[in-house]
Amino acid sequence: MTAHAAATADIARAALAAADAAAPGRVWIVGGAIRDVLLGDLEPLDLDLAVDGDPAGVAKAVAEALNAPRFPLSDRFGGYRVTAAGGIQVDVMPLHPDGLDADLLRRDLTVNALALPLAAAHAWPQLDPADVVDRVHGIADLRSRVLRVCGPSSLTDDPLRVLRIARAVAGAPWTVDGETVRRAQHAAPGLHGVAGERIGAEIRAIVCGTRPLLGLELLSTLGGTAAVLPELEALEGVEQSGYHHLDVAGHTREVLGYTLALEHSLDQFVDPDVAAATHAIHGREIAGGWTGAEVLRLGALLHDIAKPRTRVWFEERRMIGFPNHDRVGREMTGEILDRLRYPRKVIRMAQALTLHHLRLGFLVHAQPLDEAAVYGYLHTCEPVEVEVTVLGLADRLATRGRRAEPAIEAHADLTRLMLPRAVAWREAGGAPTPLHDGDALTSQLERPPGPWLADALEAQRRARFIDPALTPDAALDAARAAADAR
Repeated sequence: MTAHAAATADIARAALAAADAAAPGRVWIVGGAIRDVLLGDLEPLDLDLAVDGDPAGVAKAVAEALNAPRFPLSDRFGGYRVTAAGGIQVDVMPLHPDGLDADLLRRDLTVNALALPLAAAHAWPQLDPADVVDRVHGIADLRSRVLRVCGPSSLTDDPLRVLRIARAVAGAPWTVDGETVRRAQHAAPGLHGVAGERIGAEIRAIVCGTRPLLGLELLSTLGGTAAVLPELEALEGVEQSGYHHLDVAGHTREVLGYTLALEHSLDQFVDPDVAAATHAIHGREIAGGWTGAEVLRLGALLHDIAKPRTRVWFEERRMIGFPNHDRVGREMTGEILDRLRYPRKVIRMAQALTLHHLRLGFLVHAQPLDEAAVYGYLHTCEPVEVEVTVLGLADRLATRGRRAEPAIEAHADLTRLMLPRAVAWREAGGAPTPLHDGDALTSQLERPPGPWLADALEAQRRARFIDPALTPDAALDAARAAADAR
């Protein structure tokens, strides 16, 4: 056990001891923590406690023992949450009025319908499976890695559990029982009545899991995609031009797959130092715990979301096209992610990825690029100039129709050129600072402030990027030319 695991185990044991002292013989650990320990996780951070009686006193005792805050979870369930050091979260809920068996049977999956009396948890996280209360053969399913519903109403009681099945598969190698699939398909339409933030949390966990493609595939099979992401389901069967080897849905899955692969293999395309710097940038938080890498996965999933709405047949060229799917996709991405109640910064970043995902490809035939073209790309794509460059590469790698290999090679060459420039741009905070600020320009050009000023400042940034040794006089000339052209 690592030092961190040992420390969290000490905190957890202190919480359990306090709970047992507050309600001796009337508290059980239930659900996921037992499942995870039986699977070999010696550092479960989420503890769910079920209390036979009023949970308020137990929650108060746990919070005092851990010197941590507590707050009520909801009026409906009457439970409490205590958040402690080390990332430990303790939820204290009332037991079902009909007792422990009824409490376990109302749960979603057999592998979660497990309970451990606190008297048997003194060595937590070590436990003896013989001490576990298991009424629905959850331990057997756990050993077989099978997800099976507890009963006929397990999913209809809370349709969000349909998404949680897909979430589980996105995070670990589970198989799903056939009857559970059928019951999930029956329950999925009920997702229309579930709050957007609850759905958004599960979609995030699926997309950001270790096996998101499997989770998304199962989500579609269970009927969850049609219920909560109908725009994604609409990609199925949408034929593309001969430059693609898959329909839009298949292509989207491959783009996400290549995006995942590039999280570990970017150094096959760019210098290892550039790859490391890119990963460091992607590891930074955007908002609400989301990292750049996670939002990039969203961008991969949604980059072609508008193709069904924009698909046309060009008779003169005898081919399919999707004009403006980038701009329409930006709006659709905003609508979808707003519906899922994601942070505003995350939404704006995903929208920018959708809007700009084609731009690197547009430059392939303009090589060799001059500094003005590089500036134009970075300035236009900001603030996703790094992420969208990686997305553009993934998009190209997933496009393997006619003349694919030369196109992929050319795109990889362009990525090799552009990504280090994008990283440097990000680390520098964007474009160079103008040599003459607004006050100086209004004075030296003898003009009152007006719309021309933004153009004059931008002209200096562009000129300094193209020529880092730009003199103040040359910067003023660039500003004057921009002002005169206004």
